Amino acid sequence: MKARKFNKQIEVYTISAQSDGFGGNTNTSILLKKVWCNLKTIKGSSAANIEGLDFTQNNLQITVRENPNINYNSEGLLLKYRGAEYTITSFPQNTNFTDAYITFIAVMNKPSGTPTPTV
Repeated sequence: MKARKFNKQIEVYTISAQSDGFGGNTNTSILLKKVWCNLKTIKGSSAANIEGLDFTQNNLQITVRENPNINYNSEGLLLKYRGAEYTITSFPQNTNFTDAYITFIAVMNKPSGTPTPTV
C-alpha cells in the first residue's frame, strides 16, 4: 500500500480504571498515539456478509502501519475519528503477511443518552 493512501488520522486511546476518590473506580481514556490510516466505510451489503455487523451502524475497515508498541485488539482500546468513538470488533489481520500493515473493523459507539430502539 502506498503512503498516500494513509490520509486519515485516528487517535488511539487505552481505557484504564482510575480511583474516583470515593472508594470506587471510573474509566478514563488515555491517548496512546495519533496514527495515520486508510479508512473505508463498510456498506450495508458488505456488512451483511461479515458475521455480527449491524449495517445500521457506522462500520469502518481501518488499515494502519504495524507498530510494535500498540496491540490493536478489541480489549481496552478506543479509537476516535472526527470526534466519534469507535470500538474494534474484529481480530487484527496481518495484511498480505508482510508484517507492515494491520487491518481491522471498528464500529461507532452510540453516544451516551441516545435511546436504544425497542421492538
